Amino acid sequence: SDDDKQHLHSAVLEILNTIGIKFECDEALDYLEKAGATIDRKQCVAKMPEYMVNEAISTAPGHYILYGKKPEYDVTVGDGRGNFLPFGSGIMVQDLKTGEVRDSTKADIVDCARIIESLDAYDLCMETLVPRDVDPKVASLHSFAAHNFHTNKNVTCGPADKRSAEALVEMAAIIAGGLEQLAARPF
Repeated sequence: SDDDKQHLHSAVLEILNTIGIKFECDEALDYLEKAGATIDRKQCVAKMPEYMVNEAISTAPGHYILYGKKPEYDVTVGDGRGNFLPFGSGIMVQDLKTGEVRDSTKADIVDCARIIESLDAYDLCMETLVPRDVDPKVASLHSFAAHNFHTNKNVTCGPADKRSAEALVEMAAIIAGGLEQLAARPF
């Protein structure tokens, strides 16, 4: 109901203003401070006043497109339809051949991406597993590659830091055929 939405919105505003969000990136903290947030540099926490959050919400589009690698995989978010995706970042799997519970691997991500590609019920591909067989500093890069080479659906993988975010953009540009192509259809 509208009352429930307003209650949730008010609770979120209170949390953002009193508890804040941790950002382990000085550049992000600088940006938020300039926008009006109160910054605790020692704790790396930004507390955002109500006006700042409401202003950001008021400038957000009512809907947007998450592009797949091909137009038939594009998904509009905010059009009143729910979208379905696997949600995870799991760290353990049960091996289908042996039944053993073990650390997730990059190969497991490939299997998940292939399954997601084949299931029409899934609109998008959120990072499914963490590849624990690679260096954690570059795990997001391996995850992005394993997902993207095995599905045409939009893939969301979170970078570990600014450098890995830049590397993810570089990787996506290579897959897209260049930065210009990626800018036109940012999957």
